[in-house]
Amino acid sequence: MMSQSQGYPTFLLSANIQILLHKLLYFIITIENSHGEWTRYYQQIANFLGVVPLRQIVLFEERLTAFTGRYQEDLKDNPIVLDITLHDGRLLVSGHPLIWMNTPLLPITDIRFYVSSLPFTMQFIVRSDGFVSGVELNGPEQLSGTVKSVFRRLNSQSTEIV
Repeated sequence: MMSQSQGYPTFLLSANIQILLHKLLYFIITIENSHGEWTRYYQQIANFLGVVPLRQIVLFEERLTAFTGRYQEDLKDNPIVLDITLHDGRLLVSGHPLIWMNTPLLPITDIRFYVSSLPFTMQFIVRSDGFVSGVELNGPEQLSGTVKSVFRRLNSQSTEIV
C-alpha cells in the first residue's frame, strides 16, 4: 500500500525532499538583510532548508579590484551605466534598473559571476594584456525586454588582472 505525505505519494519522494517540502509548505523564513552581511544570510537560508551550501570560489581582493569601475552599455540612446564596487571582499553591482543597488556578484569562475537573487550572469571581458575592458550581462528575457548587453569600461585607469 502506498502511503501519502502531504498529499504526495511517499515512494516518489526521498526523505530529504520530504523534509524540504514539509518546511516549504509550512514554514516561512524572514531574514533581515539591511546590513549587507550576505555570507551570514546565505548560511541562515541553508540552515533553514537543511542543506549544505556549495563550495564557494574565493577570489582575493587584489584580483577583484581589477573589475571595479564604471561600465556603459554599448549602442544605446540612453545607455545604462553600471557601477561595480568592492566592499568587504565582495564585488557589488548597481545602476541597472532590473538589479537592486549593491547586489553581490557571486563568482562562478575567475571572470564570470552570478548576479545574486537573479537569473543573470556577468562575464568580464579581459584583453590579452590583462586589461578589463568591459562586461557582458546575460539572462533570460524579462517583461521589459532583454537583459543581454555589453558594457564598456568608462574609466581609463590601468586595471589589469593580477
